[in-house]
This record gives sequence, structure tokens and C-alpha cells, in this order.
Amino acid sequence: MSFGGLLDAPLASLDRLMNTAMPWWLALTTWGVLVGALSAMIYWIFAPQARIAKARADALIARRALNDLADDTEFGSALALAWESIRLSLSEIGLVTGPATAACAPGLLVVAYLGSDPAYAPSRVAAHSWLSGWEILFFAAALASGLTLRRFLASRWARY
Repeated sequence: MSFGGLLDAPLASLDRLMNTAMPWWLALTTWGVLVGALSAMIYWIFAPQARIAKARADALIARRALNDLADDTEFGSALALAWESIRLSLSEIGLVTGPATAACAPGLLVVAYLGSDPAYAPSRVAAHSWLSGWEILFFAAALASGLTLRRFLASRWARY
């Protein structure tokens, strides 16, 4: 379909299996749940959780210190705290960018596959003019499963 045969065979086989065992909307929901869970796991594996937590905590401390400054504080100390808060927030962005990008890969691959699969063509799936295809159902399932797994993993991580 779209990957030059590299991933087409496994994806097509799994898709055929799901479409014979369930209706198209449930197969799309299953794809979304699988992709969301896989993306959350990839992010969890690659993200340096301890460093992210430390950067968040340090940024929160800097923001609280900035909020607690008295009105008569000189501008230089307020500016230093503001820059520290910005630096820490940007370091958090730097820590999550790579893992978040890697976590997008399964979604992009499956979206490219499903978008080229005639079984999910808009004429077959669309029931209303505002629903142009399968994307809403897929992304809703992926988002729900990814966020649920993220919350579960975060609660597990906090225990250790």
C-alpha cells in the first residue's frame, strides 16, 4: 500500500483478520487502541522520567519564588528568576521532544496504511457530512488508550 511492502503484509494481515472478526468501526477502534498503547509505551521507555520530573519540580520552585517576590524587589532578581524558570521549562521541552517524536511513529505508520486502504474509504465510512472518514474514531481511540496507559504507568512509576 504505502511502505513498499515493508510493513504492508503484517498490517494487511492483521487488518484482514480484524475486519473478518468484527465490524469496520470496531476494527478502527482496535487499531486506535493498539496505536495509542504502543505510542504510550514507546514514550515511557525512551523518556528520561526522573530528569523530566526534576526539571518540572525545579521550574515550579522557580515560578513560586518569582510569585512570592515582594513588590519592592529590585528588577534584577525578578528577571533572574524569570530566566531560570524559562531555562528550566525549555530544558523540559528538550527532554520530551525526542521521545514524543519517537512515540508518533506507530500512529503515523498506521494512519498511512489505513488512509490508503480502500476498506476505509470515506464513502464507505462517512455517515454524516461532518464525518469525512475514519480519522475521528481512530484518533479518539488512540488518544483515550494512550492517555489511560500513560496515567497507569505514571501511577506505577510513582510507587517505585
